[in-house]
Amino acid sequence: MGNDLILLIPQFVLVIAAMALMLLEPFTPAAHKSRMARIAVLAAAVAAFSLGSQWSDQSRTILNGMFVVDNFSIFFQWLFLVILGVSAIISMKFNEREDINRGEYYSLLLFATSGMCLMVASTDLILTFIGIEILSIATYVLAGFKRNDIRSNESSLKYFLLGSFATAFLLYGIALIYGSTGSTNYQTIRELASMQGGFQNTTFIGMGLLLVGFGFKIALVPFHSWAPDVYEGAPTPVTAFMTVGPKAAGFAALIRILVEAVPFLADEWSSILWALSILTMILGNVVAVLQTNVKRMLAYSAIAHAGYILVGIVTNSDSGFSAVLFYLVIYMIMNLIAFSVILSISGTGDARVHLNDYVGMARKAPFAAAALSISLVSLAGIPLTGGFIGKFYLFSAAIRNGYIGLAVIGVLSSVVSVFYYFRLLVYMYMKEPDETAEVPEPVSWLVQVVIVMGIIGILWLGIFPDHILTLADYSILAPK
Repeated sequence: MGNDLILLIPQFVLVIAAMALMLLEPFTPAAHKSRMARIAVLAAAVAAFSLGSQWSDQSRTILNGMFVVDNFSIFFQWLFLVILGVSAIISMKFNEREDINRGEYYSLLLFATSGMCLMVASTDLILTFIGIEILSIATYVLAGFKRNDIRSNESSLKYFLLGSFATAFLLYGIALIYGSTGSTNYQTIRELASMQGGFQNTTFIGMGLLLVGFGFKIALVPFHSWAPDVYEGAPTPVTAFMTVGPKAAGFAALIRILVEAVPFLADEWSSILWALSILTMILGNVVAVLQTNVKRMLAYSAIAHAGYILVGIVTNSDSGFSAVLFYLVIYMIMNLIAFSVILSISGTGDARVHLNDYVGMARKAPFAAAALSISLVSLAGIPLTGGFIGKFYLFSAAIRNGYIGLAVIGVLSSVVSVFYYFRLLVYMYMKEPDETAEVPEPVSWLVQVVIVMGIIGILWLGIFPDHILTLADYSILAPK
C-alpha cells in the first residue's frame, strides 16, 4: 500500500492544493486573491516534478489493477500540468478585470486537472467514468463562472444539460460491456473476449455508445453542437483550458480503451472513426469560414483539429499514435497562445471578440498581433512551424497504413482552414484602424513570458521536432 501511495503523489498534490484553496478563500483579502493562482502553479510544478521519478520502461499497476503508471500516462499528465499552469497564469489579470478573482476558480482548475490525470491513468471503465465526471463537473462550473454574465450562464447550462445526456450514453455503454464480458477492467475484457473466440453483439453496441460519450467530450461531429456556444460564452481563460485540456484527456482515455480493452474490435472502431474524422474535419473547417466571432471561429477550428487527431488513431499503428501525441503537444501551445492574446484584446466584459475589433491591431498592439499571427500560421499548418510538422506526421502515418483517401481529405480540409486563419491576419495587418477605437490593454509581463516561450516552442518544433517525437515514441501504447 505504501508504494501505491507514492505513485499517487501527483494526484494527492492536486487535490490537496484544491482543497487548501477552498479553505483559504474566505480568509484571503481581495487584494491578494492572485496569490491563489501562484499556489495552483506551484502545485502543478510539484506534481510535475514528482512524475519525473516515475518515468520507467516498466509499467506499474496499482489499486487492484484499476490505475496504471506508465510512460503514456506520465506523458499526458505532464501535458495536463503545463495546461493547468498556463491557464492559471493567463487567468490572473483577466479575473481581476472581470471581478471574478476568487479562490474557488483555481481550485476548480486543480480538480479538473486531477480528473484528467485520473482518466489517462485508469485501466478500468468505472475509474475512467469517475475521472470524466470530476473533470466535467469542474468545467460545468468554470464555464459559468461569470455569474452576472448571461452568456456565461447560458454556456454553463447548455454544457451541463448536453454533458449529462452524453454521460447517459457513456454509462449505457459501460453497462453493456460489463454485461457481455462480466468485467470493467481493460485487460480482463480483452482476455475474456479472447477466450470466447470473438465478441458478442452487446460488446459492439456498448463500444458504440462509449464512442458517442467520448465523441461529445472531444467535440467530434455530429456530437459537437455544444462546443461553439460554450466556448463563446465561457470566460476566455476557461475556453483556452477547455479547448486543450479536456480534449487531450478525452483522446488519451479513448486510445487506452481502444488499444487495451477492445483491440479485437479494431476493424469496427477504425471504420467508425474514419467516418467521424472526415465529417469532423470538413464541417469544422467549412463552418469556421462563416464565423465573424473569433472565439466561435476558434471553436470550429478546435473541432476540425479533433478530426486531424482522429486520423492518427484510425491508423491503429505506432506511427499514428506517436503522431497523435506530438500533435497534442503542439496543438496545446498554439491554442494557449491564441487565447492568451484574445483575452487581452477582448477588453472589459470580454466583448471585443469580433473580426472588426481586430482591424489595425498590428499598429495598436504589435506584440499581441505578432504572437497571434504566429499561432494562426501554425494552426494553418504552414511550413517551418510545429503545426506543419504535426500534420505532416499525422497524414504520413495515414498514407503509410493505407488510408490515402483520408490523408487527402485532411490536406484539403487544412487548405480550407488557411482562409479563415489568414483572414484574421488581413484584418490585423492590412486594414486601417479606426482612430477612435479602444486601444487593447497591454499584455502583462507574466503572460508575455508565457507567449514568448510558446512562440519559441512553435518555431523550435517546426525545425527540430526530434526530441518531442522521440518522447512520444517512448510513450505510446503499442497496438495489441
